[in-house]
Amino acid sequence: MASIKLARMLSKFASPISLSTSSLPWMSTGRVRVSAIPAVYRQMRMQTSVPKFDTFAVVDGLRKAGFDEAQSVAVLQIVRRAMEEVSTFQADTLVTKSELKEKVFNSELKADLQQRHSKEMLKADFERLQSTLQMMEKADFSNLKAELITTEKKVETMFADFRTEMQVIENRLMKFVIGGIGTVAAVLLAYLRLIK
Repeated sequence: MASIKLARMLSKFASPISLSTSSLPWMSTGRVRVSAIPAVYRQMRMQTSVPKFDTFAVVDGLRKAGFDEAQSVAVLQIVRRAMEEVSTFQADTLVTKSELKEKVFNSELKADLQQRHSKEMLKADFERLQSTLQMMEKADFSNLKAELITTEKKVETMFADFRTEMQVIENRLMKFVIGGIGTVAAVLLAYLRLIK
């Protein structure tokens, strides 16, 4: 009689808790992250997820092995807690296919966004570099053009100076030639007068 009483008392550890899924909307949609479920509901779910076993048979087996009622209850409580801990661990670490797909999708989306951002940054850098190069080319062209104009002016000035010097030399040469011809003519005339 005492073992039946003990079995009834222990059966409450293995009795399922009935929850209406209509009152708990997160239960009807499938697996939800454990952290999003309130602690009370999580504990209820853990109790329902513990595998069922025949407590009467366990108590009977323990009594046959020489355990008294208090020891049998203690052993059943320890077994029950261990099963609840395993069940809790499994519930907390279990990842459903949809959660895994969501995580993969999020990581792919993040990688895609980073790649797009990198492409946009590279494109902006390339455009900035291209603009800088064009400005440098224009500046170099302007500098080169200014240097070319300065060089042309110097060359024109040198040619003008050269022409002036050539005219001076030409004038001197003409004076020298005319003076030389005049001198030769005067010497020739003087010689002719002397000879006559």
